[in-house]
Amino acid sequence: MTPAVILASIPVALLVDANIAKLTWAALMVLNPVVAVLLARRPVPST
Repeated sequence: MTPAVILASIPVALLVDANIAKLTWAALMVLNPVVAVLLARRPVPST
């Protein structure tokens, strides 16, 4: 995970709930590779 994700999750953990922050991390661990594959399949626009 990037440092920005970790820094953004700290207020969630402190202000909302630590378990919600953990779920956010788990969701990002799944979504990050999926988004990377989808972006890699995207056609490059010609300029």
